Amino acid sequence: MVTLSDRKGRDHVIMTNDAPDGAVRILSYSPTLKTFKNNEGELFYITVKVPDDADGNYRIEFNNTILTTIDEDEVHALNAFNNIKVFAYIMGDVDASGEITVADVVQTARYILNYNPEPFIFDAADINGDGKITITDVVKIAHLVLDQDYDEPAQLMTRGNSSERMDGEMSQNEVAITLENDKEYTAFQLDLTMPEGMTASDFALAERASGLGLMVKDRGNGKMRVVGYAADLKTIKGNDGSVLTFDVAGEGEILVDGIQLVTIEGQTVRPNGFTIDKNNATTVNESVAGKTIAQVEYFNLAGQRVERPESGVTLVVTTYNDGTRSTTKVIQ
Repeated sequence: MVTLSDRKGRDHVIMTNDAPDGAVRILSYSPTLKTFKNNEGELFYITVKVPDDADGNYRIEFNNTILTTIDEDEVHALNAFNNIKVFAYIMGDVDASGEITVADVVQTARYILNYNPEPFIFDAADINGDGKITITDVVKIAHLVLDQDYDEPAQLMTRGNSSERMDGEMSQNEVAITLENDKEYTAFQLDLTMPEGMTASDFALAERASGLGLMVKDRGNGKMRVVGYAADLKTIKGNDGSVLTFDVAGEGEILVDGIQLVTIEGQTVRPNGFTIDKNNATTVNESVAGKTIAQVEYFNLAGQRVERPESGVTLVVTTYNDGTRSTTKVIQ
């Protein structure tokens, strides 16, 4: 398909015809002798269709170019050529990393804000196909991140060799995901894997990440994906403290992995994953069957009283207001 640019006059037309040698003859003219506007810029655009397996570089040549003035003078332009690079891409994978991650959300936001991100595949970012990149595309790519399965790619990543560190803390039934960072980050994503019977709810960004938006998706089988990003590229404040909190119910270990942090420049850093353990020691202050807890004591296997659960096995003896007791075993 060949189309004229905005430089054409009101009645300019364009015609094409395939030649026997594989060339295409292009002819454009104005029946009323209108001229092309201005003195510089594109005259026409060529859309090329290729097979799905046609990745590679292709040479396109422009020969026998003749321009005609309004006075019927002919000007013969020099022959020209260029190369067209054809490659496959994944919708939403705007940085060509081979996966859709929160980095693609950041790069699309950077494009809208005129940061000229590189690499950037326009068509991969134009999710709704309207020929423009807008906040709608940013949100749609963020939704794709929630659904995307991925393998660890070799591009755009460091792992375990940076000072950036994420960890988890638990107070009663609330988990806080903390971040120690040297760089400034405008987005993150992580995956949670919980044992059978454990659930997570009430996800919220901490104060230092209040400039970001939050998206959470339950992927089934105890897996959840969490994505935080700022379409206006606001960053997480400070260099230490929690960025995310959520409540849990049930017992067991929570695995946190697939962590990705993205800087305002679009660089991705992947800290190591970690686990958070929730056991009975964290729930001893809850009421049981209408009874209230009067006292909680901790003992090691030798029967010695200790101040708090220790590494290994600890016995937790809970005394209720009606005088009854319960003993649970905690393993850390």
